[in-house]
Amino acid sequence: AEAYRAQAAALVDALADDELTGRLDALTSLSAADLYLHRYPDAATHANRGLQLARSTAQGEVAPFLIPVLVTVLHTTGRIDEAAELLDEAVEAARLSGNEEALGWNLLGRAYVAVAAGDLELALGAAQESVDVTRELDDRLVSTYARWAFGSALLERGEAGRAIEVLVTAAEGKDLPRIPEPWRAHYFELLTRAWLALGRPAQAAETATGAATTAERV
Repeated sequence: AEAYRAQAAALVDALADDELTGRLDALTSLSAADLYLHRYPDAATHANRGLQLARSTAQGEVAPFLIPVLVTVLHTTGRIDEAAELLDEAVEAARLSGNEEALGWNLLGRAYVAVAAGDLELALGAAQESVDVTRELDDRLVSTYARWAFGSALLERGEAGRAIEVLVTAAEGKDLPRIPEPWRAHYFELLTRAWLALGRPAQAAETATGAATTAERV
């Protein structure tokens, strides 16, 4: 994967802006590859370039693919205020466009960032709205992740039992079959903290093992 990413980056970086504007999907794919290979500076560089070109050429439909990459980089590297500002703009744009799927994804991202900032009421409100607006979508993944954000905020607010109920229901069982494996360890980790908060060490040990096993496998 790294070999192909490096080859793609060399090709894309050598292109002038006017050459790239007709194929911004190259930047969306490359920035996502950067992100999943933990090349955060490269991911930010490529996502930012894509956003700038999208805005200057009125290709707003590309933004929903680039903003999550950039937000994840900002969130992961602790730049919470920047992530929040970007998401606030994205949420407003999604509302104006009437794009429910984009609104759902941006709201759940806003919820995660609000949890990191300690603004639990904002996190709960954004996550609940994300669940509500995506409930009828064919893409159930956004609704599942929205409930993960909701559960995270509940746990931080001291409602561990309710957080577990939300998380297990969203994931369709304690083995989390609904959650793609690259993210399943995060779910298990969150459940582990919730069980510990309830004083249930046996259940916490089980989910901690699930997290470790999943992380090793992927």
